[in-house]
Amino acid sequence: MPGGLPEWLTPLIAILPGQLLAYHLTLARGATLTVRAPYTKSHSLTRAKKGGMTLEGIAMTTAAPLHNITNLQPGNHWCYLYEADEQHRAVITPFLRQGLEQGQKVLYIVDANTAEAVLRYLRDDGLEVEPFLTGGQLRILSYDVTYVQEGAFDPDRMIALLRAETEQALAEGYPALRVTGEMTWALRGLPGSERLIEYEARLNEYLPGSQCLAICQYDMRRFDPAVLLNVLRTHPLAIIGTEVHENFYYIPPADLLGDMRPPRCCAIGWST
Repeated sequence: MPGGLPEWLTPLIAILPGQLLAYHLTLARGATLTVRAPYTKSHSLTRAKKGGMTLEGIAMTTAAPLHNITNLQPGNHWCYLYEADEQHRAVITPFLRQGLEQGQKVLYIVDANTAEAVLRYLRDDGLEVEPFLTGGQLRILSYDVTYVQEGAFDPDRMIALLRAETEQALAEGYPALRVTGEMTWALRGLPGSERLIEYEARLNEYLPGSQCLAICQYDMRRFDPAVLLNVLRTHPLAIIGTEVHENFYYIPPADLLGDMRPPRCCAIGWST
């Protein structure tokens, strides 16, 4: 094939002539990101901007969102990619409020934001948060007592924590545990943070069939584009900006974890 492009790329170029479907997306930081063949359906990257990936650079193959933030179900595992504080507020506020109003236990893990900033989202939306805090239905924890206990990240320990929190929520009479975490802690360089993508993939083995639902938050202004592509590979559903999509970048955990090269290539900068 001319230029050494793989055969699977030919029909994509024919179908999506207006999009950049290069075999390699050369990023402003000098890294080369290989676009792998889609797992089951076509996907593409379109455009990169200096310092990171843009929302326009994530081309979902759906013409319109397939899901809504209000119809999350236990067992769901979503990633949230945003690049503006207004987008963050617009998605996180209804996510938290809906869980509280549906009687679910809600756990928010802060890092970049403060607990007070998150509570302000709800207060500005007209919700009185104090009864939920006092009654224990709403909990806000820091990254250092969840993701990186004892100063290091361990996927097994974090999944065990989610399992225990879910079991406790059910024992307390809640129908489900609703969790969201700010993932910027992974940029602190703490031991174990190179296992971020392994953790995200393994959540897809725990969450389905459980009474826990989770949104993992990624600020696109902070994360490297190669990391964001790996994030998309590990979440069946994605919120991009304020729109929810079925994620055609997603690869089932058995295939993704089994294909990681070298053995610990689950570093946050891993790419294939």
